[in-house]
Amino acid sequence: MSEEQLALSRTLVRVNGRSLLDDAQLLLAAKRFPRAVALAILACEEFAKIPMFARAQASLANREPVDWERLAARLQDHREKLGLLDLFDKMMGPLPTEPVALSELLRSAGREGKFARDLQRLKLEAIYCTFERGFPILPAGFIDEGLATRYVQAAGRVGSYFDQLEGAPGVETAAFLAALDQVVSKEQPGHID
Repeated sequence: MSEEQLALSRTLVRVNGRSLLDDAQLLLAAKRFPRAVALAILACEEFAKIPMFARAQASLANREPVDWERLAARLQDHREKLGLLDLFDKMMGPLPTEPVALSELLRSAGREGKFARDLQRLKLEAIYCTFERGFPILPAGFIDEGLATRYVQAAGRVGSYFDQLEGAPGVETAAFLAALDQVVSKEQPGHID
């Protein structure tokens, strides 16, 4: 992929994430709470691809190698993508704009991946019937309006954040997105794919 293709990829995943979020809001308004949560989580997964593409783009701009196979695997890894939502969920107030502050926030959020596993399970339970002790259970009957609203609003904050960042393009934005991906991917500073 070229820098231009990566920039286009960032735009397309942001547009698709916005579309998923719009659908989640429609489902929330229609009181289809489990599906609203599932689409809100999917929207966040889509938004989480933006820093991954930006990091590859920054690597190319700096004439550094990009591990394309690893990027492709990360784009499909739910835990990697949901790690970004974990970071956003733990925030109170605006997102820090410095990689060091992001790193500190992520450390306080916990890095064992439990949040991402729980979100993945919730997303699936919001779509599929589950079985407990041999009995079928409808999709996430425990998801009420309050919980659905929280997830749709959280996805909206994530989408708005990326809209703001992408609306102010420049070297600083690309570098920040690359640093954000590095923090979320839990890699050591200085290691860029």
